Amino acid sequence: MNYSYYRFQSRTSQVLARQKPRRSLSNISLSQVTVNTNITDLNEYLQHILKSTNMKCLTPEKALSGFCGFMAANLYARSIFGEDALANVSIEKPIHLGPDAPVNGHIRIRAKSQGMALSLGDKINLSQKKSNV
Repeated sequence: MNYSYYRFQSRTSQVLARQKPRRSLSNISLSQVTVNTNITDLNEYLQHILKSTNMKCLTPEKALSGFCGFMAANLYARSIFGEDALANVSIEKPIHLGPDAPVNGHIRIRAKSQGMALSLGDKINLSQKKSNV
C-alpha cells in the first residue's frame, strides 16, 4: 500500500478545513415565521401584515392582482434607529381544501441586527394570533 497517498489526502482535507467559508450574507440575520391564521384571502392577509407591521410593499400592485392560489411579495421597513429590514412573504391558499381553507406559507425576515429580525417576527406572530377572522 502506498501510505504517502493517504498522508497527502489527509493533508489536503486539513488545508480545506482551515479555509474560511464564503460568507456573502455575513452581517445579515434571518428570522422565519410560519403563517398560522384563519384569514382565507391572500390579498387580505398581505394587507393585514402591511398594516400591523407598518411595512411598505416593494412588489408592484399589478403583480399582486388576480388570483392564482399563491402569492409572493417583498416588504420593506426602516426603524426609527435607521435599521433596514426586508421581508419575503410566500403564501398560498390550498385549493384542494375548499374555498374556506386558511392561508398558509412562510415569511422570511432579513435584517442587519438579530434583534430587529426577531422583534419583527414576534410582531407578525402576535398579529396573526390576535386577528383570527
